[in-house]
Amino acid sequence: MDIHLLQHIGDMSQLAGITRSEISSGPARGDGIIEVYNAAGLRFRVLESKCLDILDLSYQGINMGFISKNGIAASSSFNALDGEFPYYFIPGMLTTCGLANIGNACFDNGAFRNMHGRISNKQPEYISTDAHWEGSDYILSVSGKMKDSYLYGYNLHLDRKMEVSLYGKHIDIYDQITNVSSVRQPYAVLYHFNFGYPLLDAGAKLVKGPGAMLPRDADAEAGLAVWDQITAPIPQEPERVYYHTNIADETGYCYAGIYNQARKLGAYIQYSANNLPYITQWKSMCAHDYVLGLEPCNSFLRGCAVEQSEKNMRFLEPYETIHNHLRFCIIDGDPSYQALLNIVHSIEDPAK
Repeated sequence: MDIHLLQHIGDMSQLAGITRSEISSGPARGDGIIEVYNAAGLRFRVLESKCLDILDLSYQGINMGFISKNGIAASSSFNALDGEFPYYFIPGMLTTCGLANIGNACFDNGAFRNMHGRISNKQPEYISTDAHWEGSDYILSVSGKMKDSYLYGYNLHLDRKMEVSLYGKHIDIYDQITNVSSVRQPYAVLYHFNFGYPLLDAGAKLVKGPGAMLPRDADAEAGLAVWDQITAPIPQEPERVYYHTNIADETGYCYAGIYNQARKLGAYIQYSANNLPYITQWKSMCAHDYVLGLEPCNSFLRGCAVEQSEKNMRFLEPYETIHNHLRFCIIDGDPSYQALLNIVHSIEDPAK
C-alpha cells in the first residue's frame, strides 16, 4: 500500500471507490446500480440487471457515452419479438451483444434469434465488488456471472470482470465465454461501445489501425469518403454502418477510437484480434440519435444463419472457454492522441 498517500486522507473513499444503490423511480425502478470512481476523474455506472454493462461514463466531468431516447429501462422491458429492438435499446456506454446472435434477427435451425441476442438483458447469477491494494496501486473491480441458454439447445456462460486502478485512465474488461454443453456450438459476441455528446461533436475524428473496410449498404457506400469524419447533428440523416477487419500490432491487439481536438479529449478501445477479428462502425449523425458506435466483434451483423452459411461464424468445442480482453482508454490531450497515432501508424498492413 501507499503509506505516504494514506497519511493524507482519512478513508480511500475520498479518492476512489465503489458504491451500490437501487434506482427508486422511473422505468428502471428496482434495478441495481454500481458506481465506480477513481482519483484520475474516471467515473462510470454499471447496470446490475443488464449483463454488468456500462450505463454511462465520464472523465473529469465530461460525458463520453450515449443514451438513446428510450432512456434507462430495466431488463424487464426486453422484448425478443422481431422489430422490437429499437423500442428498448439504451444502449449506454457499453452494451454486450450475443451470445447466440449479433446483428439481424433470423431463424437458425427453426429457432428465432432476436436482434443482437439476449445476453445484454441477462441478470448476473452472482455479483461481487472489491477494492484492494496491489503493491502501491489500489485496484477497484466489479465481476459477475451470466448465462445465455436454450432448452435442448445451447448453454453459453459469460464470466466478466472489470478493473480500474487508483490513477488509471483505462478500464480493463476480462470476459470468459464457455460452452457448457456436450456438443460443438456456434457463438457470437459484439461489444457495442457508444460515444455521444459532448465528446462526439462536429470536428471530432475516428482513428483506427489499418485493415479492410466494407460498407454495409448503399447509405454507407454514399458516405465512404467521410467515413471517419464527425459532423454536427443532421435531421433525418441515415445511419451508416461499416465492417472493418483490423490488423493487430505485434502484441496481438487492435485499436479504434475517437478524438475531439477542440476539447483535447477522446477515448479508444484496445482489443485482442484473436477472438475479435472485426470491428463494426455505427455512424449515426442523425439529430437526437447522434452517436458513434465502435463495436469489436467476431462476425458480421447479418444474423447467425447467414454468418454460418458464409462460414464466418466462430464455434466453441464442448466445455471450451475463450478469453476476451478489452481495454477502454481515455485520450487526455494531444500527446496521448499522438501516442495512439504512433501505435496505429506503426502497424504494418501486409496487403500493401
